[in-house]
Amino acid sequence: MRRFAGVASVLFACAGCGKVHDLTDASNGIDAKSVDANTTADATTDVVVTTYSRQASGHKNGTLEAGISVISVQPNGSLGPTGTTDANGQAILTGVQAGATVTAIYPSTGSFKIVTMAGVKPGDHLTFGERYTDDPGTGGTGTLTINFTPPPNAVNYDVYWKCGSQSVQSAPTSFSIAETCGATTVTVFVIASDANFQVVATGVLKDAPFNGDQTATLTNWTVAPELQIATQVTGVGADVTNADLGAGTIVDDAYQFSRWNFVQLASGTGSYTVPLLPGSDRIDVFSELHGPQGFGRQEMYKAVAPDATTGTLTAPAMPWLGAPSTFDAASQKVSWTTMGTGTYDTAVVELNWTKGNDIYDWTISIAPGASEVTWSPPTELAQYLPGTTDTINGTVMLVDLSTATSHDELRAAPEWQWSCPACATRTGELTGQSNVSFDGAEGNPGF
Repeated sequence: MRRFAGVASVLFACAGCGKVHDLTDASNGIDAKSVDANTTADATTDVVVTTYSRQASGHKNGTLEAGISVISVQPNGSLGPTGTTDANGQAILTGVQAGATVTAIYPSTGSFKIVTMAGVKPGDHLTFGERYTDDPGTGGTGTLTINFTPPPNAVNYDVYWKCGSQSVQSAPTSFSIAETCGATTVTVFVIASDANFQVVATGVLKDAPFNGDQTATLTNWTVAPELQIATQVTGVGADVTNADLGAGTIVDDAYQFSRWNFVQLASGTGSYTVPLLPGSDRIDVFSELHGPQGFGRQEMYKAVAPDATTGTLTAPAMPWLGAPSTFDAASQKVSWTTMGTGTYDTAVVELNWTKGNDIYDWTISIAPGASEVTWSPPTELAQYLPGTTDTINGTVMLVDLSTATSHDELRAAPEWQWSCPACATRTGELTGQSNVSFDGAEGNPGF
């Protein structure tokens, strides 16, 4: 394999080029005097930004987030159109030039989350936000009692739901779980085992009422033995001799379980038969390839049917990332090394630092081919980004998203998919194979 000759990606070409304006409708301490965003989008000239909630916001997963400042910077480094997302979580920016960056700034108590999409073009619709499990609230005071007919030989039950789990023994015909999430419905996954704790059956109760004292009946059991699925990886280069292979079962909002194993490869191929529990909504298969000396790892993820017996992954044809990447606040630069050729949809840089008592996290998506990112933003944005005396840490990854074939197509995908393809595969949003090259730093593990 040969080293890939990357180029520099300059996020904000020259601070102060052109006239700098204050932000209109900007919140969170930003003054507002002039430039504003439209309220009606032109599909061919405007850039539409939609902001969803983040876990730190305290809002439920999938909530449209209003009041988020959105700042564009034109290719020459001058401040472009700006705005603040409305009650529908949307801002429309008119006049963004091809090659500009668009940044959304999410504030919360003691922290800021900044997201930048580079290489934006007129007509783009950018979606920012995270996907996460809602934090348990104070909930109600009720319980859900679940009645059932025990499967043969079952005497032990492990019960899982969105906000907790419990073990029940001595051959009951019902059990109760406490409401702790304030949810109106709940999905429950039950593993029944014999006196030796060998699984005999699994059961799923979907969307049972859970708003006070309620009763429901679990009517169907899926009888063991455990599901056997052969996870395979093919097409691995000769310089990679081993891999982790695995698979996981998922019951939405109730249960996730995975197993994997370290295998030796023969002629670029490896396989591991994974024992899993039956009765899931879907199965995810995954593989991790261990890169050449001095380089990171590559991961692959794909969803298969819940009754599949084989899940095959193809080794990605994309560069390896060196480990670790270099983060230099003094020169306002992040750089990384790559080896090999191939295609991917974006390089994602994730940075974190502190200013005083505040914690900052910055996620950047840039077009393929770069091996360096530099920044010199306008004043309005610079206050949220690393200064020359800050200590920054982070990670870099190259992402090949299953739903995109280019950075143009990737910009149409929501942030939570391109920032964590493994997560989006587990939630069922992505079904085809996605691939990621990591730089070896901690962060964003696939399993």
